[in-house]
This record gives sequence, structure tokens and C-alpha cells, in this order.
Amino acid sequence: MKQKKGTNFFFIVIGLITGSKLLQHFDFQTLSFQKPWIDAIYLITFLVMVVLMIKNLIKKPENKK
Repeated sequence: MKQKKGTNFFFIVIGLITGSKLLQHFDFQTLSFQKPWIDAIYLITFLVMVVLMIKNLIKKPENKK
């Protein structure tokens, strides 16, 4: 059976939500966040989701005979 190669739908949804929250809370005039502690959590979560999506895309499928 052939394995599908692609990203997980939930990774995409979580990445979009956390990324949009980061943009909403970032003030471009002062280059700071409105709520630094919660935005740090958003940033960590966003970066983890991006890494997991990229890792999932470049994962080599196993050859099953």
C-alpha cells in the first residue's frame, strides 16, 4: 500500500491560529508584543508546528514489500 506524503491537517490549523495571534499582538511601531508571556508561548508553539510540518514533508517513506 502506498503511503500518502503530506502534512497533518491539525498542524496546519494550529500553525495558522498561533501565527495569526502573534501578528495581532505584535506592535510594529514599537516592535514589541502586547502580552509578552502568552506571546512567547504562541511563538514556541508556532515554531514547533512549523518544524513538525517540515519534518513530516521530508520524511522518507519506508519501502514495504
